[in-house]
Amino acid sequence: MNARNSFAALTPVVALLAPTPVLAQEWQGAWSTTHGQIRLVEDGDYVYGDYGTIGTIEGVLVQNRQILRAIFTRKDDGSKGYVEWIQSGDDGNRISGYWNWISGGLPSWDGSTGGSKWRGDRTDDGIPPITQFGPRRTRVKFLAAASSTYRNWLGKGRKTSASGATAAPATPTAKPAPAPAPRHEFAGRLPMFDQMPPGYMPKWFEMRLTRIGLGGDEFTRYELYGLAGIYAYCQTPTGSVALKPYYGAPNRVFDRPRANAETGAIRFKREEAARRFAFDPACLRKNGGRIAVQLQTNLKEKDLTPVTDDKFGYRPFVFTLDKLPAEKKWLRFLAGQGEFSFLRASNLAYEFKISEKLDSGRLIGEKLYIWGEVEFGS
Repeated sequence: MNARNSFAALTPVVALLAPTPVLAQEWQGAWSTTHGQIRLVEDGDYVYGDYGTIGTIEGVLVQNRQILRAIFTRKDDGSKGYVEWIQSGDDGNRISGYWNWISGGLPSWDGSTGGSKWRGDRTDDGIPPITQFGPRRTRVKFLAAASSTYRNWLGKGRKTSASGATAAPATPTAKPAPAPAPRHEFAGRLPMFDQMPPGYMPKWFEMRLTRIGLGGDEFTRYELYGLAGIYAYCQTPTGSVALKPYYGAPNRVFDRPRANAETGAIRFKREEAARRFAFDPACLRKNGGRIAVQLQTNLKEKDLTPVTDDKFGYRPFVFTLDKLPAEKKWLRFLAGQGEFSFLRASNLAYEFKISEKLDSGRLIGEKLYIWGEVEFGS
């Protein structure tokens, strides 16, 4: 009887006093990876933990627990991606694999058709502290919330050689398909590039506000005032770098004091509440690089006295350019404490609407609306 079977034969009391030692196929512990430290905890074949200081990871072990297929989630904007790791070290202390944003589809087993490398080495095999995750879900709840694409992925195997190592797909004997037409390097990552020629690259993108109002403007007897600013960032799995607006302009585009509050919706001329930023292809070429845009607001509705003013308070609304819709129809997703809706008006222009409920004051449940546009140009 080997050591592992000996443990299985112990009574429950003894098993509690002498836990099973870490084996090569186990995943629990702290890992130093190409995208920061991750900390994983096992519960059967369900694995959950922290994705650096950025977000969380949840997944399921497949193929005799040798492969972890997981979903990682950024906590700042809720964006998600797939990752597949395989134990690549003889001692079980090394993992290697590929990841991809969910919008880009599943990562391929070798990165040949999609995905970027993500590898790491275990630095601790104990139960690590989990700080980003919060109350964990059960395996059943995780799979119920996951997409059918992910659930189907769990049942798919990898081709392996006789020695057990991952092998390349067999060379097809049929007549090879014709070579695909050249695609833009960012096709599949930013929807706008799916229909663009390979050589096209915009020089700038601009976000502008067109209107701020309450209740879809059916109520005109209100007075809004406060602040709004537009910001842009290059995001990678390890951090963010701010992009500066053109011409040295400040990020704040709206600053109305209470004394200047006007009745009805606030309407902006085309360039009155706009900020333009350089389109940075170098950011997108980084491993996991994305361009994010954030609208920050701190708006209030004037009442009889400042003490009784209804306050929406500070709100950051964030979206990344890969969230822009590929089709000419409204696409909705959560952003911060509100909801973003986007419509593709043309190949290089989009309309958006943000809606958010007021949760205090005289008009609980009343909605604040912010309309605007995003445009790309050369």
